[in-house]
Amino acid sequence: MIRTDLVTPSTTATATPPRLPTTTTAPSELVFRRAINATSSDFYQHMAMARNPSHKNFIFFSPVLCSLLSLMYAAAPKELQEKMAKSMHMGSLAAGDWHKQLNGWLSTLVKTKELFKLNTGNAILHREGMPTTAPITEVMNQYSPMRHVFKNSQEAKKVTNDWVAEVTEGKITELLEDVPDEAVFLLASAAIFEGNWQTAFDEKETRVSTFVNSDGTSTEVPMMHMDVDCKIAHFENVTILEKPYLGNLSMFFVRPNFYPYRMNMNQAVLDLKTFMNRDTIQNMLDNFDRDMQLEKNHSIVIPRVNIKDKTNLLNELKETPLAKDILDADFKEMFETKPGQKVKAPILTSEVQLTIDEKGTKIAAAAAAVFVLESLPMSFELDCPFGMILVDRSTQTILGMGQILKMQ
Repeated sequence: MIRTDLVTPSTTATATPPRLPTTTTAPSELVFRRAINATSSDFYQHMAMARNPSHKNFIFFSPVLCSLLSLMYAAAPKELQEKMAKSMHMGSLAAGDWHKQLNGWLSTLVKTKELFKLNTGNAILHREGMPTTAPITEVMNQYSPMRHVFKNSQEAKKVTNDWVAEVTEGKITELLEDVPDEAVFLLASAAIFEGNWQTAFDEKETRVSTFVNSDGTSTEVPMMHMDVDCKIAHFENVTILEKPYLGNLSMFFVRPNFYPYRMNMNQAVLDLKTFMNRDTIQNMLDNFDRDMQLEKNHSIVIPRVNIKDKTNLLNELKETPLAKDILDADFKEMFETKPGQKVKAPILTSEVQLTIDEKGTKIAAAAAAVFVLESLPMSFELDCPFGMILVDRSTQTILGMGQILKMQ
């Protein structure tokens, strides 16, 4: 629960149509940034649809999610690339521009981390004797990946997990619990983030209080308390608190305007999901100065958070268009495969760990896609000399035999 005590009709802002901010940002960079925001917002909506009925938490980290999707996009056949470009809102950006912008974005995030920690990385592993084709290799090299050639699935699993553990500083040690024997290719992305609040909470002010859960139950949890000047935006159904970190980062906490005596919890969760859509979020990002108003000596109450979210995204989101397209696709163009073989991507495992405490926020995130080699069902064609045996199955006796060596 995030308590904000100043939700009044006179200060309630109304949503307006999204507008382009005044900026000197290059058009291609602006398209990319909005694509990242739209992809993240859409992913939030998909996860909310999957998790809300069972009242489950979720968390994802966009640098990892978008890096892995972009690597998969580079490896995808043309038909899937077109569908992924639409799902990722690439718009007018060509493939080359997208990869350039993504790597530039990640580099900018890392270079501006003097006051916070952010390390990211990518990894590419392929089975011995099955390297990717030259064009795909060239594109993927833009991501400066760790590369490894593996001989068997156990080696692929160990190398991937060890690499993820190194990037996440030991926070995520077993991203992949199992790698199929048929695995021929793996893509992985990982990151570690640590940010300290500009104004830290006093641990002495943390005390146990009630958090109202989405299923109507309640839990007693440690709540951090602070009276501080802060920026808050009041909308019709939600209130937003900006909690800045050291550096140019902020966490925006979005709270439904929910009070137990005034509204049922299902409506509160619906209000939250409704607000967290791509257009509303982009509008909020475009209008910080208009909507986020400084309020003096405001009381804020935020719970300590410590959660882990691990899932096979393709399985959990299998009803979404992007997941269906990836599961149906044949990635065989990545390699010089033999006739009758397919390369499928049935596994996209994601793990994120989130901690929010008095000092700040820590996030460890990793995701990996596993590609397996499948053989098409073998055909049985009588297109050469053959023999015949007619059998009575009940008595297991031969009723006739013959051969065909020449067709008339």
